Amino acid sequence: MPISETGTSIRPRKMNQESGGFSLLELLIVVTIIGLIAGTAVLSIGVLGSNQSTQSEALRLQAILELLHEDALMQSRDYGIVFSSTGYQFYIYDHQLRSWLEAKNETFLLKHELRPPLRISLVMDEQDLILAESISEKMPYLGEPHVLILSSGEMTPFKLSLSQLAGDHLLLTGKLDGAVDVFNDEP
Repeated sequence: MPISETGTSIRPRKMNQESGGFSLLELLIVVTIIGLIAGTAVLSIGVLGSNQSTQSEALRLQAILELLHEDALMQSRDYGIVFSSTGYQFYIYDHQLRSWLEAKNETFLLKHELRPPLRISLVMDEQDLILAESISEKMPYLGEPHVLILSSGEMTPFKLSLSQLAGDHLLLTGKLDGAVDVFNDEP
């Protein structure tokens, strides 16, 4: 057998067919098994994860409140939110008119109705508020919104519960400094 100067063989080796790796059939079987497991997991999450709509609504509201907090600081605007048991509406304070006006400029600030059977309950100053069944259409809003997001960076502290008849409960808490957190709330 010829050997090179480095001490390795320069003769081509014959490949041993038994140690050539996995066959196409073996790979197809493994991919099929992985696909079945992934499909089962996706279906079980869809069935068992019934609080998905509750969680998506909570995260949507949290993101909007955080965005409004930043915008209030940067644009020197005051925002207000009125809640009903089935939705919420955003308002902007007009200092010239001295009233709350519906926020029409941004689509994510328009009146938002929750999908049934989602419901909202609101606690402020350790008192459960009695919320209207739905947001009224009258404008400008003559009352004081439930939650204020001020241009100073402050927010009205609150605890908002999103719940379904199935027993899924999520709690959004707003703090004076504008922080909004989402927690699982055990009924």
